[in-house]
Amino acid sequence: VSKSVLHPRELGLQSATLEQLSVSSVEEAAAVIRGVLAGEAGPRRDIALLNAAAALLVAGAAESMQDSLGMAAEAVDSGRAAETLETLKRVSADA
Repeated sequence: VSKSVLHPRELGLQSATLEQLSVSSVEEAAAVIRGVLAGEAGPRRDIALLNAAAALLVAGAAESMQDSLGMAAEAVDSGRAAETLETLKRVSADA
């Protein structure tokens, strides 16, 4: 286990304030997720990509944050992330 500090700018992402990232309702959170998956740029997309990249790195799917960030961006930009969300919605509705 290792510990490090990651600054978004080191990966080409913008830093954001908590105010820029926070939502006030479940509905707003869902709208933000849909927007990010639809390709809306901005700090919310950046933090979503950063979190996804960290998960990919921890899972061993990539060897660096830069690589995993590219994988996360490609999944969103190609529509695969949105397709996966739709699949999860269908599966959970059928359960």
